[in-house]
Amino acid sequence: MFEQVETFLLGVATVIDAVLALIVLERVNRREIPVWLRLSVISTFLFHLGDFCHSLLGLSEGRIASMLDDASMLTMVAGLVLMPCSLLHGGLRLFRTGDDPRPARDLRYALLYIPALLFVPAVQLVLSRELRSFRPTLGILPFIWGGWMFVANVTAAVCFWNSVTRIRRTQLRSMVRQQASLMAVNSIMLLCFVFVPPESPNEPALRLLVTLAPLVPMLLFVWSSYRFRLFPVMVERTVVYGAALLIVMWLHHFAVAPLTSALRQRASFDFVVLEIVLFVALIMAWAPLRQRVTESLRYLFSSQIRPMRTAIADLSVQLPQQAGRPPEDLVYWLCREIHQCLEVDCVQISILADTEFHTAFPRDRQRTVDIEPLRLLLGSRRWLTIADAGYADQALLEYLQQEQWTAVFQSRCENVRACLFVGNRQNLDRIPGEQCHSLSLLLDQLTAWLLHQRREQLRRMAERQMAQREKLATLGLLSGAIAHEIRNPLSSMRTLAALLAEELPEQTEQKQSAALIISEIDRLTQTTNRLLESARPADDRTNICELEVTLGRLCRLMELLARQHGVSFSADFPQDTVLIESSEAALTEICLNLIRNAIEATSGVANATVAVRATVVDHRQVVIEIEDNGPGIPAAIRQALFQPFVTGKEDGNGLGLFIASERARELGAKLDCLDRPNGGTTFRLTLPSKTKP
Repeated sequence: MFEQVETFLLGVATVIDAVLALIVLERVNRREIPVWLRLSVISTFLFHLGDFCHSLLGLSEGRIASMLDDASMLTMVAGLVLMPCSLLHGGLRLFRTGDDPRPARDLRYALLYIPALLFVPAVQLVLSRELRSFRPTLGILPFIWGGWMFVANVTAAVCFWNSVTRIRRTQLRSMVRQQASLMAVNSIMLLCFVFVPPESPNEPALRLLVTLAPLVPMLLFVWSSYRFRLFPVMVERTVVYGAALLIVMWLHHFAVAPLTSALRQRASFDFVVLEIVLFVALIMAWAPLRQRVTESLRYLFSSQIRPMRTAIADLSVQLPQQAGRPPEDLVYWLCREIHQCLEVDCVQISILADTEFHTAFPRDRQRTVDIEPLRLLLGSRRWLTIADAGYADQALLEYLQQEQWTAVFQSRCENVRACLFVGNRQNLDRIPGEQCHSLSLLLDQLTAWLLHQRREQLRRMAERQMAQREKLATLGLLSGAIAHEIRNPLSSMRTLAALLAEELPEQTEQKQSAALIISEIDRLTQTTNRLLESARPADDRTNICELEVTLGRLCRLMELLARQHGVSFSADFPQDTVLIESSEAALTEICLNLIRNAIEATSGVANATVAVRATVVDHRQVVIEIEDNGPGIPAAIRQALFQPFVTGKEDGNGLGLFIASERARELGAKLDCLDRPNGGTTFRLTLPSKTKP
């Protein structure tokens, strides 16, 4: 039972050492981790790896198993002879140069590694051994190594303790004192282990403590120095590799070992080969483990990881600085930068917000992509590479292969959706997992920034509308003052017009014109009164007027205006009595603005015509249409046609249609602008009718 526990703990230590060794050897971290620390981690890893493999292969039989066991013992010896040298190197370095990770090169430290030459006689003893046990095989060498390890540990502990004052980072000072204390404790345990006989019952437990002791200072160093950067990565990889180790041990003890013990007598086959094949198959079959191993090797040997990581981090910083650009320009800039950073043949970003647009670099590779079906294929995944698509969904794999994308990313922030498509890399390499995380976060940042821009645009529109309302309020005050000044001259003009009308003969055109003048003066007087009474607007819905009387009077007046502009004017409305819910002044004001705009719009057009039609629908509604064959309304202002100060005329003020729409809203009516396929404009006014069937 103790042997199984020992093997398991050695396996856990080996996994942790392997993760730390891969981290400190990565090109990204080499400049920040001193040489002596890298050598200490490597020596500890070699020691634990050799001890673990030796414990697994100690009872295995066969020529290959024996050769692998020899390699395991030599690996253990290499770690043992290198470990005290690196510790002494680290202690002296800290004592002389402090915590500078890149001090000036000093070749004199190479003399500290001369005791590593003990590896040479150890090789001869291991290769000529007769026993499978490690300690008896080496003879007197463990005592020599133990003495050297004790001296190196004590010296390094003293150097660590005395180097506290030379360390610039205050958070490392307490860690260095703790390291010195641990080295002193390890020295005492090592001294006890060297002089304990192998036959002692306490020897296995003490051996396990001494074996695992070098792991504690390394974990303490990582936690104290790089807890926010290296420790999460180490824990994540340790969990994955540890799970693989548990599976290997389970296969060895419960599957392979019983099988080999039953078949060893019948077949001359070295079943250690079977375990190696199973372990390699496990790495190839289990996607998380395969990805971690691939990623670790890429970080270990690739020289492009650090520049790529730095470039993506710079993009994250530069993105808010591009806030002044329009969305299409901002997305195109990001596509170009990602293209240069990843060295791919094409990058495309598709955005779906109020409208959908696609931007790619280079532009000739731009393709229209339907985001919704792609979102359903991706599901909850933030990104997917073509290397993993086959494990996720066959449809996704076919899509990526057909469109020649190596990776696709998606992001959503409220109602803004974005998809990032990455083409083939120039060196046919895949995008590392960390860069996939970074690109996903960068796309999230872009999506949030586009949402912020949209909200900022809506805020500016709201501010403009508030400013517009303030202008209208000021205009209302000015209109009231002007109306007050106009009302008295209007009264005088009406009096003079009435006197002139009394002197004209009856049933003459001049008499009718004078009556129209008086009617218009009365309407204008009512309008000025309404401006003066703006604090209490009139409720025109309670009034009733006759359609044919009001519209007939207005059309006779507009016919004279159309004649002056050379426009053919026609009116068609029911001659029967049709009652509508409106005052004459309100209906006249609405229709006057619409008809006058139609006449002015068609002025100068060949065969210009303006037609007014009124129909009754189901005795419940009256529909009045004003139609012209003018140039029509530009599409740029059609959306804001009924807003104040929006006009297509060079000398217009943009208030006519706004006033007409407001008056229609007060009456409970509906005013629409209809599209005409043959050109021109049609305005439709729908009013409630009071006519009984």
